[in-house]
Amino acid sequence: MVTGDESRKATFECPQCGHVQSIEDFINLNLDATRAYKDCLGRYVTNFGCEFTVDSEAGLTDSVRIVVDRNGNEFKVFNFI
Repeated sequence: MVTGDESRKATFECPQCGHVQSIEDFINLNLDATRAYKDCLGRYVTNFGCEFTVDSEAGLTDSVRIVVDRNGNEFKVFNFI
């Protein structure tokens, strides 16, 4: 089982630019940590060069995964690294 501190280290790869980011990266920048697996950090950091999000229609790529929760709801997320 993953604890809270360990989950902060979970990393995800932006399917557009390849940037690897963690939940902790978002927390350290006072951003919504639940966006770490949905948005490239470039959406929030100036001069990063990437603003990819799985929420856009362009977010439907082969590099985005579909995760199904226990209630059957589907969510698009970045690949886990």
